[in-house]
Amino acid sequence: MLAAQEARKDVTVDFFRAQRVTSAEAQVAYGLVAMSHPHVSPAAWSRYLRAQGRHGGQERGLIALKDSRGCMHALFAFAVAPSLEGEATLHVTELAAARLPGTTLIDSLVCFANKLAAELGLPAIQLDLQPSAVWEQDREAMAQSGFTLDRVTLRGRAAG
Repeated sequence: MLAAQEARKDVTVDFFRAQRVTSAEAQVAYGLVAMSHPHVSPAAWSRYLRAQGRHGGQERGLIALKDSRGCMHALFAFAVAPSLEGEATLHVTELAAARLPGTTLIDSLVCFANKLAAELGLPAIQLDLQPSAVWEQDREAMAQSGFTLDRVTLRGRAAG
């Protein structure tokens, strides 16, 4: 059983290539963003990218998960954020994703997040995913990677 899980993880890492997104690729990523968020205009995406670029020394950026053809399947934002406990945390937020069956997307994201956290010397990772992104098999794969449900985020419109 353990050998099968390890073999699956090796295939997963090879299936999707996770990498930081350049500014030129960020404009190309709008197609994936528009598919996941049809209400986001190209102008709104450009404003988001400009704001993302203004970080005042804080480590942040975009992560793309691409297949071997270079096709982008998911887009995430990342930033280093302090916690109440004073422990710096790699905060990864899902922006858009085209899901495939299985856990390959989540496995690749977790693998890249672990590598990036190690590169930045961070002891913790927080994943902020769309509820529809976490399928039952993803929960199991994430638990095996040491991730547990920590918070629930509710989002609504401000009254007034």
